[in-house]
Amino acid sequence: MTSLLLDTATLLDPGGRRILQLPLASDRAPTVEVTRADLSEVLHRSAQTEAEFVFDDTVTALDQDEGGVDVTFRRSAPRRFDLVVGADGMHSAVRRLVFGPERQFASDVGLYGATVPLEPDAVEDPTEMTMLTVPNRMLVLHPSRTTPLAIFTFRTAQPAAPHDRKNVALHKQTVADAYADVLFRTKDRWEAGTQRPD
Repeated sequence: MTSLLLDTATLLDPGGRRILQLPLASDRAPTVEVTRADLSEVLHRSAQTEAEFVFDDTVTALDQDEGGVDVTFRRSAPRRFDLVVGADGMHSAVRRLVFGPERQFASDVGLYGATVPLEPDAVEDPTEMTMLTVPNRMLVLHPSRTTPLAIFTFRTAQPAAPHDRKNVALHKQTVADAYADVLFRTKDRWEAGTQRPD
């Protein structure tokens, strides 16, 4: 496992000029970033003698009574547990099984995010995170170890089919439209990223 040591966060104006540089680490308090995959690996290694792990499977049904929960899996045999904790992501299958379809509870607030992998040489300084903000939009260029990322976070008044999570073409067009008037390297970053496999 390798970590990423970031020294600075640089803020840019809409034209790409540096307006502020903030230190992220000092001799007394270094800042180290660890990826989610690496953190998961560390936690798994630490707990594998104390807990059973089942991979490449998913919960398809839950039946709870006063004594516990009967769980049906897609591939594994059904089992009974004292407690089921659903921690399976933003669009949780466990939550859907317990409470119902996500669309009954989700409210679109018009906030979107997208990450695009870039070529290794796309970021000049591997210890610097660069941020550009304009009203309702932010672009971050993050070194992210061996695969730098362009991170887009923005608001839009026109929801982009929030329940159609698999329409990648629509998602790409939504991001392109949101940043159409941002001059700082946005177009080439987005196009370079969208040329790579999803």
